[in-house]
Amino acid sequence: MSITAFFRTLASRPHWAIHSVWLVVLAVVLCANVVDDYFLLQKNDLRLLLSESSIAVNIVKMELGGITHLLDTVESTVIATWNDDQLADQLQGLMQDNPFVAALAVELNGVPRASTGAIPSASTAVFSRSTARDGIPSVSVSIALKPEFWGYKLAYAFNRADAKVAVYTASGRPLLPFANLDNAENALLAESIANMAPDAAALHTQPLRADGARAMLTLQQAAAPFLVGGPLVVGTIISSENSYAHWHSDLLTQVLIWLAAAVLSTSLLLVEAGRRRLSELSTEKLQSAMRSRDKFISILMDHAPIMVSYWDAERRCHYANRMYRAWFGKSEEEIIGIDVQSLLGEELLARCAPLIDATLRGEPQDFEQERARADGSTGYVLSRYIPDMDGREVRGFFVIASDITELKQTQQNLEKRIEDLYSLATTDALTGLNNRRNLLEKIQFEIERAKRYGLSMVFFMLDIDHFKKINDTYGHDTGDAVLKGLGALLHDTMRTSDHVGRLGGEEFGILLASVVPPQAEVIAERLRRRVEEMVVWHSEKEIRFTVSIGLADLQTNVENPLENMMKRADLALYRAKNGGRNRVCLAENLLPPGAENSEGQGFGV
Repeated sequence: MSITAFFRTLASRPHWAIHSVWLVVLAVVLCANVVDDYFLLQKNDLRLLLSESSIAVNIVKMELGGITHLLDTVESTVIATWNDDQLADQLQGLMQDNPFVAALAVELNGVPRASTGAIPSASTAVFSRSTARDGIPSVSVSIALKPEFWGYKLAYAFNRADAKVAVYTASGRPLLPFANLDNAENALLAESIANMAPDAAALHTQPLRADGARAMLTLQQAAAPFLVGGPLVVGTIISSENSYAHWHSDLLTQVLIWLAAAVLSTSLLLVEAGRRRLSELSTEKLQSAMRSRDKFISILMDHAPIMVSYWDAERRCHYANRMYRAWFGKSEEEIIGIDVQSLLGEELLARCAPLIDATLRGEPQDFEQERARADGSTGYVLSRYIPDMDGREVRGFFVIASDITELKQTQQNLEKRIEDLYSLATTDALTGLNNRRNLLEKIQFEIERAKRYGLSMVFFMLDIDHFKKINDTYGHDTGDAVLKGLGALLHDTMRTSDHVGRLGGEEFGILLASVVPPQAEVIAERLRRRVEEMVVWHSEKEIRFTVSIGLADLQTNVENPLENMMKRADLALYRAKNGGRNRVCLAENLLPPGAENSEGQGFGV
C-alpha cells in the first residue's frame, strides 16, 4: 500500500473526523483563555500603577506638609529675633537640623535680612512665602531643597526593580527626573505634563517604553502653594515587561499543550495504522529484513578494528569475528564450537579462568594482558568480558578486546625517555655522579632531616691538585679520564647513604650523613690515600694525581645552614691548598685551640 493510499484510508475513518473536531475545540478554549489572561493582565497592571501613584503622591504631600511647617518655624524665628547675628545662627541651626535644605533666605518688608547656603542647581525645589500681619512687618521666607531630597524620601517606598517614580513642577522643570528615557519619551512626558488640567485631582495615564522595555506611566498633581513653578506633578512608571513575559510564557505553554495533544493523538492514530500495516507484511519480507540485518552486523563485526567473540555457559565459542580469528590463527570452521581450553592453552587459561568464572557469575571484567599471537609474536590486549544475562541466569558471555601493542610500546618508549631525561637533569654526564643542582637538593633534604631528628653530618669539599697542569701537559681528553676515574673511585668508595656529586670543573662535594667530625676526618684521610695510590691509564700513559679535601660540619643555628657549611668547607679546602695540597683540613670551628696558627693555616692530616 502506498503512503497516499494509507492516509486516504486513515482520513475516511470516522474517528479521524472526531479527532479533528476535538483539536479545533481545544484550540478555541485555549485561545479564549489566552485572551482573558491578556485583559486581566492589563487590568492588574493599571490597578498596580494607580496604587503606586497614590503612594507616591501621599508621600509627596506628607513632605510638603513638613516643608510648610519649616516655613512656619522660620517665620516665627524671624519675628522673635531682631538681632541679625543671632538670626543667622538660628538659620544655620535649622539647616543643620534639616540636612536636605540647601539654602534659607529671609526678607523683612522686601529688604533681605539674613540668608545661609546656596542654590546648588536648576533642579532645586524652591519654596517661598510672604506673610503680612497687622502691626508686624511683612516677612518673606525662601527655602531651597537639595536635588537629592525627593530621591531620598521616595527611595524606601519605591525600591522595586519594575517601579520608578519622578517629581516635576507643573512648568515641566525636573526635580527628580526619570532616568534612562530617550529624547522622544522625554518629549512625550513634557507634553503630557504641559497638557494636564490645573486640578489636584487630575490623573493622566499612557503607555511608553522605559529602558527599552514596555511600561505604563501615570501623572498626578500634588498641590504645593508655596513652590516656585508649582504645583508638583508626581509621575510613576511600572514596567509591564515581566507581566507580558509571563503572559507570553503562558501563551507558549498553551500552544505547546495544543501541539502536544495534537501530536499525541495523531501519533496514536498513526501507530494504530502502522500496526495494521505491519500486520499485513508477509513472513518472507520479515525474514528478508532479518537476513539483511544479520548480514550487516556480520560485515560490520568482521571489519571492525576490535576482536569480538561469544561463548556460552559451557565455555564453547559460538561466534568470533575476523580479527579475533586472525589473532589465534583459526578459520571460522575451526573456531566455532571450540572450547576455551583448546583455544587458549593451559598457561593462558590459568590466567583467564578466574576472570571467566567471575563473568559467568554475572560480574563484568576489564583487564589488560600480554599474549602470544599465532605467528609467535607477543602483543598486548585490553579485554572486557560482558555476561549475557537472562534475568538472573547467565547464558554466556561476550568478549571484546583491542590490540594495544603499539600503545604499550609507545608507553614504554615514553617511560624510557622520561628516565633518560631525568638522568640528564640530575647526573653529571662525564662522571656519572650527581650534578651540582641535584647534589645541593639532596644535601638540603638531609639538612632538614638532621634538624628534625638532631642528626650530625659532615661535608667534604674535594679538589684535584694541579688539574690545570694535567690538562696542559696531557690534553683535555686525559683530564676527562682523570675526572672519570675519580668519579668511579668516589662512587665505589662512599656508602650508599652518602651523597657524592661534581660541583664543577675538578671540584667534588661529598655529604656524610650520621657521622661526627672525628669519624669524617678518618674517612677523608683514607679517601685521600686511595686517590694518591690510584693510577689512571689514558693513551698508554700512567697518570697519578692527588686531591685536597676541606671538611665542615653542619651548624643549624645559622640563617642558611647549607651555604654556611659549604663556605666553611671551601675555606678549609683553601687552607689545604695553601698548606701544600694533598691533605685534609678541617673547618676552623673543628680545630683544637691554637691550631689555626699552625703551619699551612690549617690542620693537615
